[in-house]
Amino acid sequence: MKKIFSFVLVAAILSTIFVFSAYADENDPSGYEIEYLENGDYIVTYFDDDANLIPDDGAKGTVVHSKTSRYYNSSGATMWYVTVTGKFTYNGVYSSCIEAAHAAGAPGSTWSIVSASHSKSGNTAKATAKARHTSAGGYSDYTRSVTIKCAPNGVIT
Repeated sequence: MKKIFSFVLVAAILSTIFVFSAYADENDPSGYEIEYLENGDYIVTYFDDDANLIPDDGAKGTVVHSKTSRYYNSSGATMWYVTVTGKFTYNGVYSSCIEAAHAAGAPGSTWSIVSASHSKSGNTAKATAKARHTSAGGYSDYTRSVTIKCAPNGVIT
């Protein structure tokens, strides 16, 4: 009987830990997203700061956060990136993006940034960049956008 009780207790504890871990990962906006490309390259999008920190009271305030989308070759070297930075106000009822900025770069030797821009609308900041990969056969252009949104309680996604 003690063995059965111990087994049930251990199973209950482990399932509780699993449920809380899955819940935390699923709702953690500071996590990163990876997009794998057919050629073996990949793009990682992530927050540059602790955007998952929920404001203390959630009532009102101002927050500034940045998010980057970075293109890597199959060897793991950065080829190019685009970053958006947004400054938001929130009051518990609504939120607004009051400033936006962008940065873009192409450290890869065969890559260059053709254009980059940013915009803000409502509670969203967005940056878009167009990168060009030049090779012996010509060139290929790639466009990438990255956005940040602020909820009325100051939570960033």
